[in-house]
Amino acid sequence: MAGIPTIGGALFFLCSLIGLVLSIRVEIIGTDGSLLSREGERIQIGKCISSEQNVTPTVKWYKNKVLLTSNKEDVMISEVVKKNQDTKLFRVESVLQYRPSRSDGGSQFHCEESYSTGYSLETQQSDDVHLHLVVPLERVKIEASPESTEVQEGDSISLTCTADCSPEAQFQWYKDDNELGHIGKVLHLKDISMEDAGVYTCTATDEDFNSHSDNITIKVFNRPVEEFVVRDGPNEEHFAEVEDPQKSISSQTGFITVLGILGMMVLIAFILVLMFYYSKNKQKKKALEKSEKEGELKRVEISSAD
Repeated sequence: MAGIPTIGGALFFLCSLIGLVLSIRVEIIGTDGSLLSREGERIQIGKCISSEQNVTPTVKWYKNKVLLTSNKEDVMISEVVKKNQDTKLFRVESVLQYRPSRSDGGSQFHCEESYSTGYSLETQQSDDVHLHLVVPLERVKIEASPESTEVQEGDSISLTCTADCSPEAQFQWYKDDNELGHIGKVLHLKDISMEDAGVYTCTATDEDFNSHSDNITIKVFNRPVEEFVVRDGPNEEHFAEVEDPQKSISSQTGFITVLGILGMMVLIAFILVLMFYYSKNKQKKKALEKSEKEGELKRVEISSAD
């Protein structure tokens, strides 16, 4: 019957009235969620497709959750509004082009749409796009911890090599131009001796085989002997040396060892002397007993003769 709306027409009118979303959620196309770029090279982050609404949605771009605005140098945002001739609904296609700097490695981008339903402001957010940045190697630096490169025997020190590139560089260490065979950004030197003194060099190489180096000189000194003042009287004083604790302990240990050896030698000598006197006394006793027996035999013979 003319003038009576159909069920389909009524539903369409209701959906349009309340701004119900009739298409897929906002999304970024043209990427799988990850981008690789070089520093200073303008790239397209992606195209953001809004959902279809009965009013034109507003689309915004964010980097690390911070709103981006077009400046035609590092950030360029262009958008097109399209109308579906069948549903009479609108959608926005927004393209973000971006020129990354050295600090943009690992940044995350997303777009966001907002639209009015007539009763409230609704927003939708796309998934993130991760930017992996290739930054060429330009500078290498060695830092020491502790900071002083003048150390004493027995100390420890760590050398850390940093390189301003992405992905991270490969590191190789040298001492006095001789390869150490250590690969890694941190070199640990423990219980340092005089032989550890010298010039340490770190060479970093990026994925394009660009190499840069830095070096640092480690000086090693003998551990000093401490002194303190000894007062012998009101007006007399002199300095006494305090040995290094490690050396003092070593000396004491050696002295005790020598005393132990000497004591053992004295004990052995004493035992040998005792054994000598015991053997000698035993021989004298046997000789005396033999002499007494011979005397007894002689007396017996004399008595027989009489």
